[in-house]
Amino acid sequence: MIIFSIALLNLLRKRKILLLFIILFYSFISVLTYHYFKRYYNIIDFWLIDKYIKYTILGLVYLLIMCVAIETIILCGLPFSRFKIENQLKGVKYLKDDKFRPTLMNITKKGNGEMLSFYSRIPKETFEDKTSETETALNKKIFDYKCEGSPRITTICVGDLEKFRKKNMVYNDSMCDKNSAEFVLGESCFEKISIDISKTPYILLGGGSGSGKGNLIRCMIRQSLLKGFHIYILDVSGATDYYMFDNGKVNFAKDLDSIENALKELQEIRNKRQKIFDETKTVDIIDYNNKNSNKMNMIFIAIDEYAQLMTFKAFSKETAEKVKLIENIIMDLACNSRKAGFCLCVALQRAEANTINGTIKENLINKIVGRCDSYSSTMVIGDDKACKLINSNDIGMFYHKDKGLFKTYYYDFNSM
Repeated sequence: MIIFSIALLNLLRKRKILLLFIILFYSFISVLTYHYFKRYYNIIDFWLIDKYIKYTILGLVYLLIMCVAIETIILCGLPFSRFKIENQLKGVKYLKDDKFRPTLMNITKKGNGEMLSFYSRIPKETFEDKTSETETALNKKIFDYKCEGSPRITTICVGDLEKFRKKNMVYNDSMCDKNSAEFVLGESCFEKISIDISKTPYILLGGGSGSGKGNLIRCMIRQSLLKGFHIYILDVSGATDYYMFDNGKVNFAKDLDSIENALKELQEIRNKRQKIFDETKTVDIIDYNNKNSNKMNMIFIAIDEYAQLMTFKAFSKETAEKVKLIENIIMDLACNSRKAGFCLCVALQRAEANTINGTIKENLINKIVGRCDSYSSTMVIGDDKACKLINSNDIGMFYHKDKGLFKTYYYDFNSM
């Protein structure tokens, strides 16, 4: 029944006229058969066939017709390249019992890639373990696996990774919806990648030096300006990657004292907003803005070179205490500022256990990593997928824990 439903939906989605012809054809055959038997038994009375036998014969004929019709619909509902792809996967031993082979149910072309949906008893984790063998069999790069709806349907996202790497994408303001809380990050092989910061406003951004972290943050800063957000850039290395925004519209903090003061100011803003929510009996910034004409703006906070900031702990005792205070305030903001409309982005090269506090890391829901080694990939997104998909010379390629591999737009500040 599941297979039949999927095939039928696939036919309707593909709008294959063949479905209509099949239904009409078998309906016509059914009507002819019915009238033939009716007329035949009415004329040849000497057969003296009992009416129950007649009904049994008719029932068997109708059952046979329906079985053939259903099988035909199923076969037509499956992709025409089904057998070719399934034969390619015959050499991949997913389970010990080889009779449970994946059945290709649907192929969806999306962007520059394809989504191959398989029906099988093979768990998604088993598909992931056999990624290398599957890529060799299909001669395509696997970007991601998805298991939506039925647990027996696994979708493999494949595409031409080399072609995707060479794709040039430049950011422009038309990509930004000024009335929404979405940040457009870039494009995957299949679609545009964006995050809704009204729902998941905290971002952990990892990646080695030169991987493109600064470029991605610049794109988010530009979109924040267009949306009317208040912006704070905290960078102990001097914020040289963001000099183009130093025009009075963005708050900069470039040393320990100014970073501490900026964070304390943000804490005060958060507390004031929470007090206003209590007074107006509203839940959060979205609820407040919906019920009041005096709108609150969201606040975007970018903390770059976080690991370098934490290295100041090794300096004097006074400096270490200051850094510890800064870390505690960041942890407070990461845990308790979503309702106040705060969006926090923490960027660093290596997310080591002794670099970033575990509580802060867990609250940064959007985990994104660029070019890195296996250890850093695992520390940021929980596995080494980013390390396997992103080459050591890739710039602007990132892996989002939930949205997969994507390439960020190049921010050309000279054209802004």
